[in-house]
Amino acid sequence: PAAGGRSYVTGIFEDITARNPWANFGPQTTIWNQYVTAHAHPSLFRYTVGRYDWVPMLANAMPTPLEPEGELWHSAVRVREGFRWSDGTPVTAHDVAFTFLAITTLGANQLGGNFPSFAPEDLLVRVEAVDDYTVAFYLTRPDGRYNFGILMAPIFQRAFWEPHLEAALASDDPLGAIFDVEVTNEPVAGSFLYGTWERGSFINRPANPGFSSRGEREMLYANGAVRLVTEGLYDWTGYGEPVGDPELEVVTGPYVDDVH
Repeated sequence: PAAGGRSYVTGIFEDITARNPWANFGPQTTIWNQYVTAHAHPSLFRYTVGRYDWVPMLANAMPTPLEPEGELWHSAVRVREGFRWSDGTPVTAHDVAFTFLAITTLGANQLGGNFPSFAPEDLLVRVEAVDDYTVAFYLTRPDGRYNFGILMAPIFQRAFWEPHLEAALASDDPLGAIFDVEVTNEPVAGSFLYGTWERGSFINRPANPGFSSRGEREMLYANGAVRLVTEGLYDWTGYGEPVGDPELEVVTGPYVDDVH
């Protein structure tokens, strides 16, 4: 735990088996891995606390409606400006497009675990970065898996993972190579860094000092409206106009210096 700081110390019934997200979301998916590494990577959309409204996370608004474009269906998502990785670089549409390119290149079904829902091979054709903050998705048809699978996939930093993907594809075992990448220094966008994993003993995750959603207020109203506010960065309202005081307000931390 952090010397002289505030630590949250808890126990789990099993050691984790992976922190590498390709393994963690793939063949080594376990509830314990998810507890320990949760929210290290942003997704374009997420659910609100308790009520499970589908709302933007990395996106700055709802996706455009799916529209036919030739033989495919097209939708665009704007990425929120000001959202940063833990190394201080911005999260951009290029990270989003790279993530889906990597999944489709390695093969969602071959990766296994959650990846077939993140990039269904019968549905997702390609993802393109139109500019630094606009992502275009091309699908074979309208499908609920676009909102609740593809747009909720974890996003990985292109600068860190692109060299590892190239090395993996040049190896005799691309999947094994990508699953074995050491991620201690991988930039993340969640509230805690990867920190230290002493196998069989403990995991210690220090708080991310550059966490972009620190202080975000999530306000849920009785009439169904939702408002998300990060001072100086973001203000979004959806599902109607808020009426009265929120019935639930959640303010994002972290409120401790590390989790152990």
